[in-house]
Amino acid sequence: MSEKVKREERFERHDRRFGGLLLVAIGLLVLLTNIAPFRDLGFMILPVLGVCFLVWGFYTGRFGFIIPGCILSGLGIGVVLTQSLVNLNSPASGAPVVLGLAAGFLGISLLGLYFERQRVWWPLIPGGILGLVGVLMLLGDTGLQALTWLGTIWPVILVVIGLYILFVPRRREQ
Repeated sequence: MSEKVKREERFERHDRRFGGLLLVAIGLLVLLTNIAPFRDLGFMILPVLGVCFLVWGFYTGRFGFIIPGCILSGLGIGVVLTQSLVNLNSPASGAPVVLGLAAGFLGISLLGLYFERQRVWWPLIPGGILGLVGVLMLLGDTGLQALTWLGTIWPVILVVIGLYILFVPRRREQ
């Protein structure tokens, strides 16, 4: 039997076992949320799902599970923080969710170094944008004005990048 076939069979066993455990854990958490008197327990579903996907990715050695794991974990932590930080004024109330999601994308990039043995740069784009939006949300009215201005000006940035690609000659790699 070839090494590739053995590896695929091992992945299938690991996926089946972990998939079953994941369903049991999700079912128990949702059941507990439905019957427990704690109102805030439902907010733990997203971070728990995220951690399950992260564990699944580390357990099977596959980066594909790390991506939803980081996104769900970051988003879930942001939701939990939003629920626990009651002193935030209305413009900033969603900032922890946005910043948590940005952290999730950053986590994808960092864990990509471990799993892929190379830089995974694409998550830095949405993560950077979300991070900027989250920080501006925390700044209140000044940040909201900056977001409004950025919302108006960002198409100009696309035009400038497009013109650069069209008219600046590409350097040949030596």
